Amino acid sequence: MSKVFAVLLAALITVVPPTERMTRRIVIVVDRSGSMSTHFDKVLDAVREISQQPTDDMEVTCLAYSSDVRHYGKWVQLPSAEESEALLQWLRANRPSGDTFAAPALRSALRTPRKEISIAFVTDGILNDMPTVLEEIEKGQEWRRENGYSPAPIAVYGFGQEKTTLRQIAEQGKGGYFR
Repeated sequence: MSKVFAVLLAALITVVPPTERMTRRIVIVVDRSGSMSTHFDKVLDAVREISQQPTDDMEVTCLAYSSDVRHYGKWVQLPSAEESEALLQWLRANRPSGDTFAAPALRSALRTPRKEISIAFVTDGILNDMPTVLEEIEKGQEWRRENGYSPAPIAVYGFGQEKTTLRQIAEQGKGGYFR
């Protein structure tokens, strides 16, 4: 399942129309709430696959959220096995627990001060703040435009059952929905 997501992300970087194309600067936003405990090993696999893409000049960073937002704190230049492993170690140290408040994480990701970024939103879709999530996407994209940054496509990778909410996020984020 994770290889599918990584291949789709790679395709989004190069194949889709430029207005909806994933960039080579990806902020991975990982749901680390308690409901993700059964999916977390698959999340690690997906992040591993993304970070091991043989794409030159690609950078990733990561945010992990539940009741709070945790930032990896740096960009990983790919491909780099050492940097990828450090990112995975950080994620392993942030195992799932707590409630699911995605809006602050998406707010933080969208306000990343880089000209072009893409967001990979990894979640099971159980969100305690869905209306706020959609508002934050709208506000975040507006903030990007006002500050001279390109809009950030948001690719949603959902675990578990089909969620209408995840389709809404993907539609508003213009980055696609993958299961």
